[in-house]
Amino acid sequence: QSLAVDASGWVWAAIQGRGIMYWRANEPQLVDDRTRRIDIPERRGGDTVNAIGLGPPDVPALANTVWLARSRGGLSVLDHKGTLRNQEDDVWNFGVSLAFTTEDGLARDVVQSLVITRDTAWIGSGAVNGIAGGIDRMSIKDLTFGDRLVTRRAPTTNFVADIDFGQPGTAWDGHVWLATGSRAQRRFGAGV
Repeated sequence: QSLAVDASGWVWAAIQGRGIMYWRANEPQLVDDRTRRIDIPERRGGDTVNAIGLGPPDVPALANTVWLARSRGGLSVLDHKGTLRNQEDDVWNFGVSLAFTTEDGLARDVVQSLVITRDTAWIGSGAVNGIAGGIDRMSIKDLTFGDRLVTRRAPTTNFVADIDFGQPGTAWDGHVWLATGSRAQRRFGAGV
């Protein structure tokens, strides 16, 4: 469903309905080994991981965090402390709650996309009952949600399928790119 490669060379993959798994990027063969899978706590039936974000490696408190955009369960954050084989020291959601959901200020429990920066988690929502929620911004410092970014004109929808930032030093520095719309639900339109 989704892939991300962290600064230490671990590949993280969302495996349909079975949480996430990890392996070294330079391994010659991928083996779906149960010891390399991590189950998501309080996972609901049909809940999958739509996107994976990684904490910035140069921020010690976030260097070992894996952020999971969930199809029904909001946003979950795993801090594996750099000890992947020992899941007993894992901390979920910074120890403050279960997953971050609408009860915490998230627009929708359907999270389609996310990008993690030094101080902000940018979270793109999908639709619930036909209405998408735009982009939530969560402060990493105090784990609170700021003003939601939604629009009535462009992009054509608040269903945010992917988010990316222009690279520093390029002509696109300071630009944010949004992929909008749903492949499965055409009524939400599509565009960039």
